[in-house]
Amino acid sequence: MARRQVVIVGSGFGALFAARNLSRSDVDITIISKTNNHLFQPLLYQVATSILSEGEVAPCTREVLRWHKNVTVLLGLVEGFDLANKTVSWRYLNEEQVTSYDTLIVAAGAGQSYFGNDHFAEHAPGLKTVDDALEIRARILQAFEAAELTEDPEKIARLLTFVVVGAGPTGVELAERCEWALEIAHSRPHGRGAGRADPGVGRRHDPSGFSSNRSQAVANHLDGCRAPGAATVWAEARQEGSAEVGTNRC
Repeated sequence: MARRQVVIVGSGFGALFAARNLSRSDVDITIISKTNNHLFQPLLYQVATSILSEGEVAPCTREVLRWHKNVTVLLGLVEGFDLANKTVSWRYLNEEQVTSYDTLIVAAGAGQSYFGNDHFAEHAPGLKTVDDALEIRARILQAFEAAELTEDPEKIARLLTFVVVGAGPTGVELAERCEWALEIAHSRPHGRGAGRADPGVGRRHDPSGFSSNRSQAVANHLDGCRAPGAATVWAEARQEGSAEVGTNRC
């Protein structure tokens, strides 16, 4: 009797947990993903702020599952499902592929949402992928480099002001790392860019839609890592289906 064929779409946490648990069963598992790595999203902020390299948060999926002999990993973009015939259509480059399954698991992950304001993406990249993290890192480093080339205090303040939308774990950690970078810039005793992070520019906003206890908890955490810099934290509060931004000074 032929072994049961399990196809998993994606290579995130859901896909890997499913593959690891099913690897003990009498089945053959095929993972199809548009990337050949497993991304540990909680550490993306460290890539965005130059603490870690991208390879340290995105190990090769085949390496992660190397001890599971009944798991095959394929690189490709899934384009469709034929539920009647139980097949998955996908392609790698220009080569079309079809893979049959007995059981299908779709764990493709989630994309960035701007709550109906997709035009924000041009100026405010999300932080869901390695490419997003590298884009943010490049913008932060370019801002510091541009600040080195001017003596205009207003321009320096504008360049070294960072806005973080969202006060969840990623938003808070990213804001903390920006504060740390600004503290280093401010403390430089020598060089053209010494002391360019103006301690009077920094300000924070807490979310008007959050409870007072939650807002205070976020503010207290940020106070513990507060540096004399120009980081601005905006926390998004969704009210009645719309995205609103709090404007209360902390």
